[in-house]
Amino acid sequence: MERIIWDEDNAIEHWRKHHISFEDAKLIFKDPFRITGADNRFDYGENRYWTIGKVENRYLMLYVAHTIEENGDTVITIISARKAEPLERRLYGNRKL
Repeated sequence: MERIIWDEDNAIEHWRKHHISFEDAKLIFKDPFRITGADNRFDYGENRYWTIGKVENRYLMLYVAHTIEENGDTVITIISARKAEPLERRLYGNRKL
């Protein structure tokens, strides 16, 4: 089973900055064509990942930073979410199916 969680204060801050709700962001994990990679840009003290995907039933592509914990269940913790930038949109469009 997969659960998607986030810190509510962080979600409010990201809404103010990016106008993207984490409720919308969690929907990209339903996108069968989403792509996920490791975020190795910095030493965060934890394994972080990024996922690019579309929000179902809307023309909205997002970049979501998150962690993944697997202890029987999969728990995804959303850290940030924003609209995908042009390079990220191309990466999504050029993925190998």
